[in-house]
Amino acid sequence: MEAFPAFFPLSGRRVVVAGEGEGAYAKARLLAGSPATVTRLRGAAALTADAYAGAVIAFVASADAGFCRDAAAAARGAEAARGAMAGAAAAASGIVRAARNAGMRGAVSARSVFAAAARGDERAVAVVAAEARLVARAVCAVITVVDPELIVLGGGIGQAPGFAATVTSALSEMAPVLPEVKVSALGSDVVVDGALAEGASLAWNQLTSGPLGHAAM
Repeated sequence: MEAFPAFFPLSGRRVVVAGEGEGAYAKARLLAGSPATVTRLRGAAALTADAYAGAVIAFVASADAGFCRDAAAAARGAEAARGAMAGAAAAASGIVRAARNAGMRGAVSARSVFAAAARGDERAVAVVAAEARLVARAVCAVITVVDPELIVLGGGIGQAPGFAATVTSALSEMAPVLPEVKVSALGSDVVVDGALAEGASLAWNQLTSGPLGHAAM
């Protein structure tokens, strides 16, 4: 078995199976012939987020409902920490940090990195490619669950010339199906516009659900 049926590549990846009983043993047997590194966790060892660090998949199975709840919470904690790091890397500051690590000096910004990549700077090209792979991995996780027809990239990074095409190229190498990838028409203001819209909706709901709203109705 080269890949788990949910389309997660297993070669060189870490998979955690937590718990005891037939359910856990069945998952371990299923993965035994795969190229993944399978880690078995039992008891208290399965209840800390650190135990799931670096795992691409975590299975929790046990007759003890409390154990399943706590182990699943620990696995989600590891995923949240990884997501926070990925979010930081996908931000402009993450691109600047990656560019400096690649040897780019001077007044480095996300915009200047993308501009340098467009001019053919090998270091900048590598940084942009790594950023595209990071975004593609996040999109791939969404695709395996909801199978969207369209992915929209927003914000300043998503607007960078050629970035959507680079993400699409990276996505084609890892996703089971390939949705259309487009750039948001709202540009770099998409986050602010979304926050304003959500705030206006919340304010309206609070206004209409309160005493004054009921009186007006």
